[in-house]
Amino acid sequence: MSTEKAKECRVLIDSLLDLAQEGKLKYEADAAAVAITTTDLVSKSVAIQSLVGGTDIRIGGMAKGSGMIHPNMATMLGVITTDAMVSSDVWRKMVQVAVNRSFNQITVDGDTSTNDTVIALASGLSRSTKISSYNSNEAVQLQAGLDVVSSTSFKFYIPLLSKNLLQ
Repeated sequence: MSTEKAKECRVLIDSLLDLAQEGKLKYEADAAAVAITTTDLVSKSVAIQSLVGGTDIRIGGMAKGSGMIHPNMATMLGVITTDAMVSSDVWRKMVQVAVNRSFNQITVDGDTSTNDTVIALASGLSRSTKISSYNSNEAVQLQAGLDVVSSTSFKFYIPLLSKNLLQ
């Protein structure tokens, strides 16, 4: 990445962090869920707040896509965010578990897309204690919240699956 592009990204990230700290991202999150709908009929988003290790943690998710659904998330884009402070290796494991319990359970016609993606970001803005062990109580609590968001996002596809199966 060029130095100029890196500076542009840093400015964008800094402005988003400022908005998040001021509590002004609710509208922007809803707008983002609508913006990615493209051919989808409705936007798909969910957000929860839960205590993790005594700190309020927020987890949100949005998803799009409905064609060629099959195990491994065919033709689907999901974005999951949290303000929890969690190490990247623990977060990666949590996301893999949540996706395998939710999105990777979908099947309709046996096709798999090469464009399947779940992006999961953990900002640490909650200023919670850092979760560094997958086996800690805090990790178990965060995993439960992540599973709820992933499963809820996954369930947005059920009416679409029923419609596709009946056609």
